[in-house]
Amino acid sequence: MEFQLTKELVDQVMFGMENQDSEFLLDLRDQKVIRIDELHEDGEDDQERYIPLPLWRSVDGYNLMEKFVASLHNPIYREILRRILASGKGVFRQFKDALKEKKEIEQLWYYFKEREMRSRVVEWYNILRESWGLSRIGDPEGEETESLVLSDFTLTLVDSNAQVGISVETSGVEAAPSNRIEDIVGHFDRLGFGECYLDVPEDVTDYLYRRRLRLLGGPSDESSRILAMFTPLNDLAGFLWAAVENLGDGRLVSTIVQIYVLPEFRGLGLAHELFTHYCRDAYEDKVELLLFELHGSSEFLSAMIEREGARRMSQMYEINITRWYRENVEIV
Repeated sequence: MEFQLTKELVDQVMFGMENQDSEFLLDLRDQKVIRIDELHEDGEDDQERYIPLPLWRSVDGYNLMEKFVASLHNPIYREILRRILASGKGVFRQFKDALKEKKEIEQLWYYFKEREMRSRVVEWYNILRESWGLSRIGDPEGEETESLVLSDFTLTLVDSNAQVGISVETSGVEAAPSNRIEDIVGHFDRLGFGECYLDVPEDVTDYLYRRRLRLLGGPSDESSRILAMFTPLNDLAGFLWAAVENLGDGRLVSTIVQIYVLPEFRGLGLAHELFTHYCRDAYEDKVELLLFELHGSSEFLSAMIEREGARRMSQMYEINITRWYRENVEIV
C-alpha cells in the first residue's frame, strides 16, 4: 500500500522514533503514526496495514550528538560538548543544559538533528518505494543548516557613537571598556590583530598595530564604516570595520580593516556573511575598489575571499636580521 511522504507525516514519524516510552507504527490506510496499543481490531491483516517506523535507539541519539560536535566549528562549545560526551554520566541532560546557555548553538543543534533524522526517514521511505517498484526521491526539504542559522542574525551599519549590547561571559576574551561601538571595535580589533600574530613577540605586534593605525586611522574617523551583526537578543556577535577614501579623481576605494566575530559565535559563517553584505553595500555606495590586507595567520581568510573572486595583490614577509647575518655573512 503506497503513501506520500508529506512534511506532516515526516514530523509524526520523527516524533515516534524519538519517543522511548511507547512503540509506534505507521497506519498505511489512514496515513498517520499511531501507538501500538491503538491498533484496530477489525480483522485486517496487520502486516499489510501497519509497518514499523525507522529504528531509533538511545545509541543513535548519542552517535548523533557525537557527529554534531565533530561538525561544530566553534572551538569553545566544541570542547565543552566533547567533555560532556566523554563524562559518561547524565550525558543527554548535560548536553541539553549546555546548549541552553548559548541559543545560537542550541538552534544549530536542532537544525542539525532535524536534518539528520529527516534524512533517516527519507531513506526508510526510499527503501519502501523500491519494494513497490518505484524510483527513489530526494530530501523534500533540504535547506542548508548554516543559512537557517544565519537568518536569525541581523546586520546594520552603525555610527561610531552608537551604544550596543554585548555579552562575553563565555567568549574567553576580556570585555570592552564601554558599550560605545567605537570602543568595542577598537578593543576587539586589537584582540583580533593579536590573534594573527600569536608567534610574534608582543612588542613587535604592538609596533605593527600602531603602524596600521597610522595608515588607516581609528573607528571614529570620518572615513570609517562599521557593519555590525546582532544576535536575536540584540547582542553584538561580530563586526566588519572598513575605511572609504577618495582616490583623488572621484573614484572611491574601501579598505577592510577588520572582520571580527566573537569566539562563541565562530563557525557559523558570520565572517563570510559580513564580508558579502559589505560588498553589496560598497557597490551601492559607488565604491570601485575593495582592499583587504590579511595579517599574520589571518591568511586562512584568503580562501574565503578568493572564492568571491578576490585577486591576491601582496604578501608580507619577515626576516630575522640576526639569523640572516649569521647564515649569510658569518661564513667560516
